[in-house]
Amino acid sequence: MALFELASPGLELSRLLVPGATVERYSRIWHVGKTETDDDVLFGRLGFEGSGIADLWSDQELDFQETPTPAGVAAPFAISLTTLALAFQTRRRDIRVTSFTGALQGILREVSGQDWSVEAYRTQMTFAQWLASVDRVTEMRFRFNPPNPNYEGRPTLQKLIEGASLSAADVVLRSDDGIVTDAEIVDEFIRHVSLGYGSNVSVGPRTSDTEVVESVFASELQGESEVRERPANPETGEVERETLRQELIQLTDTGQTGQHG
Repeated sequence: MALFELASPGLELSRLLVPGATVERYSRIWHVGKTETDDDVLFGRLGFEGSGIADLWSDQELDFQETPTPAGVAAPFAISLTTLALAFQTRRRDIRVTSFTGALQGILREVSGQDWSVEAYRTQMTFAQWLASVDRVTEMRFRFNPPNPNYEGRPTLQKLIEGASLSAADVVLRSDDGIVTDAEIVDEFIRHVSLGYGSNVSVGPRTSDTEVVESVFASELQGESEVRERPANPETGEVERETLRQELIQLTDTGQTGQHG
């Protein structure tokens, strides 16, 4: 991953990414947990809290009552204070590449008041090229905006947005067996985004001779990022610091480091 910001990056990051630094994005409140610097690497955890509703039994009412339930997930990260390379653990569907980088960027901007940018290292390609490169597509996240001037050839989206009087719509498609991306409705979604009226983040596995990686395509970045499987601590479910450190070394060796801008 790569960080893009102002001068004195290492010292500034250490000052900004402290426990309690917070930002709210898409109804999630993100926090930086405890951080520690070791051999010029900043280690920490970034996660979010939210809430849901559960039907819980009440002995007093002798009935089920709707009760708010807390929910949250955190992910460990490591940042080289020299190169600004960033490595972190995704957490299945709860913390993806784009949600993590967006939250970290939001916290840096919120705390500093400066125009920080956090971007995933990516290989530039079209969506069609990406589709041809993965084994299957297991998830597609769309955000739709109303078009200008019309919905020509996209009647389902027109019914959704205009019929419900929406200013925007978020749609998530999932299939472990693979989404049929040339299905009529999915084709509508893809064409709407290609015309500039929304965004698409799609996920799919890619098998090579040595490993299977999770590939993430983001239409706003016009490219893909890869998520590689690494062993996690079986007790905590989190990758160890040394694993993150090795990922930073690999990022540095391949030239995927931070820049100023």
